Amino acid sequence: MIYKIKPADFTPKYQVSSCFLEVTGKNLYLKYRADKFNGQWGIPAGKIEAPETPAQAIARELQEETGLTLPARNFINPQTIYVRYPDYDFTFHMYKQRLSELPPVNIDQSEHQNYAWLTPESALRQKLIIDAAACVHIAYPFTPPYWTKHLTKTVNQAASFKELSHVAISILNIMPRPIGWVCGPITNGGQGSIKANLKTFDRVICHLNQQHKNMFNQLPFGDDLNRINNTLNQYNIGEKTDLLQGFYMPIFTSGLIDTVYFIPDWESSAGAHWEHQQLIKLDINIVYLEPDYSLPEKTNQKQLAKTI
Repeated sequence: MIYKIKPADFTPKYQVSSCFLEVTGKNLYLKYRADKFNGQWGIPAGKIEAPETPAQAIARELQEETGLTLPARNFINPQTIYVRYPDYDFTFHMYKQRLSELPPVNIDQSEHQNYAWLTPESALRQKLIIDAAACVHIAYPFTPPYWTKHLTKTVNQAASFKELSHVAISILNIMPRPIGWVCGPITNGGQGSIKANLKTFDRVICHLNQQHKNMFNQLPFGDDLNRINNTLNQYNIGEKTDLLQGFYMPIFTSGLIDTVYFIPDWESSAGAHWEHQQLIKLDINIVYLEPDYSLPEKTNQKQLAKTI
């Protein structure tokens, strides 16, 4: 499990430095050998060796792993996160470094078998090493997969729930199947506040993405759903349509959602109850996540779900 804020009892065994090396919106990912991290993908990274600074460490690691030579002074303003495994803790520093063109990459074949330049969205569809998907979300927050500038503009200018549902369906149409969706408390119930519930949603979506599921992220619609709802309530413009019927129902009846994952304590939300009823009527597969799935202090080493 990773933390953005250092836990009070955090005792790191070592430190790791890493880099999202970026060229025209794509990052360099390295595929480990089968005998290392099960042949999964990750960004260039390695342990810091005394007396190195984090910047010096990633400059060395890049040279060793890829043959690229970049001055340590080029690596600035890292994001630092705190990683907790069952048996030990370690500190993880993440740098971003942008280049103007694709450089030649010569991987260290004693550690890696391949490399690729991937967008954050494409990376999340690969088999990443543990917690790597969460790091992608931290480095590139709220970057909804498959969104274009045109779709973003359409959402920002939408005047009805129906318009927003059309955007969602257009995204679903280009996503690889099967597609997952998360349901649970947002405006009421759950953790007791919208802010806390949204954090739970984001955490659950992140975990499911890390399990290599194609998850649709509805969170970027939140501000515009609230904007339209408030406008309709205040001015009673046109024919007011209920949020659930206007936005969610067209998505559920589109035939594009294959599995819906229910966050623990979903029963405390009236909206989640409504969604649950519609999904049963539509015969859409439902997965109830175990009670500790969304808790930040738990490290989920197994698939914590049961399916009906």
